[in-house]
Amino acid sequence: MGNWRIKPIIVGEIYCDKSLLTPHRDIGTKLWFPCLVWYLTDGEHNILVDAGFGDSQRAMQLQPQFKTKANSSLSVILADMDLDPSRIDMVILTHLHWDHCSDLGFFGTTRIVVQRDEIQYAISPLSIDAIAYNSPSIGRKPCWLDRNLSFIDGDEEVLDGLLVVKTPGHTPGHQSVIAQTEAGMYGIAADLFPLYENMGGAVTVGFHPPSCINCEDWRRSARRFVRICDKVLPSHDPQVTEAWIPQTGQVEYA
Repeated sequence: MGNWRIKPIIVGEIYCDKSLLTPHRDIGTKLWFPCLVWYLTDGEHNILVDAGFGDSQRAMQLQPQFKTKANSSLSVILADMDLDPSRIDMVILTHLHWDHCSDLGFFGTTRIVVQRDEIQYAISPLSIDAIAYNSPSIGRKPCWLDRNLSFIDGDEEVLDGLLVVKTPGHTPGHQSVIAQTEAGMYGIAADLFPLYENMGGAVTVGFHPPSCINCEDWRRSARRFVRICDKVLPSHDPQVTEAWIPQTGQVEYA
């Protein structure tokens, strides 16, 4: 089995109504949430999970219902880590919503992995979802449209100890990533669980879904994912990064 190390990268923050992440709760409560990209390495391969929202001003032009802010671009952050984009072997896109895939431009010929169901839906989604995808169906040209994407169908072990798991519900082709680490199986949930709250919810309810195209699919995905993983990492919860920062202030690996 592989022995992966994981580092969360905060590429920016998104200001929105909390009820978008926890529907029917905290309506009208607006908060800043981190936008996370994940860097994984086994000492030989360099992998990114997701690619953030890209340029903050452009993001707000295309997504006027949100505010975004970022101190540095993903390319600058990687450079500060001594990682040239050409050294990234693979980018795994959990789904094609704007805040998870918009900074692909500088990855050149890097393998970009996405579920086939996701690209098929993103090209022509329901009208209510089209803006979230920056979909061609409303005349937009998302960054993934002209890329030579690598499609997978369902679960796939893309490298030793690195498993992509299809977790539909939030979107039809949503996928999550499970990495074998020294501390066990770490699951990068993406928007399967935007917040730890989505994993718990009220005592009488259990899981609390985020916004979903299919809540029953989501519930099946959620139950399966938590059974597989020893540790789950949500996509937009500030507690995730707080757990990584020791007293030195340096972000460390899991």
